[in-house]
Amino acid sequence: MAGRTRRRTPKAKAAGTAGNRRHRVPPTARSSGADALVRERLYDILESSPIGATIVRDDGSFEFANSRMAETLGLTKQQFLASRARDFYVDPDERDRIGRQLRKEGRLRDVQALMKAADGRQFWILLSFEKTDDADGTRDCGWVYDIDEQ
Repeated sequence: MAGRTRRRTPKAKAAGTAGNRRHRVPPTARSSGADALVRERLYDILESSPIGATIVRDDGSFEFANSRMAETLGLTKQQFLASRARDFYVDPDERDRIGRQLRKEGRLRDVQALMKAADGRQFWILLSFEKTDDADGTRDCGWVYDIDEQ
């Protein structure tokens, strides 16, 4: 194909665009169970993060949370994973606004929110979320930083 430019379909363009707001697991990772290995590696990387990291399903349940995320809210990882995202917002309307913005834009960057820990302590966080798609559906990958610690 020397000297020829390949046309990309709109779907291929969206999947390969650097500015794409939704990241996709490459098709090769979906085949033959390789996605489990990719997911395991991702979880290992996120677990080592010095800030809270979580993956939230569309229904608000947690697929993953690193230890730092659970510690931020005064919970064990098991307790955190058994909860729902809405459980930690002081103002449920704020959680709804954040959810609508994420669905509309596909990402959030550096949004401040007032949270409540398991012991009732209220604190401010800085959060960022990115929508992701893979063979198992859509999820929100989030990073949470306790800005009251500063």
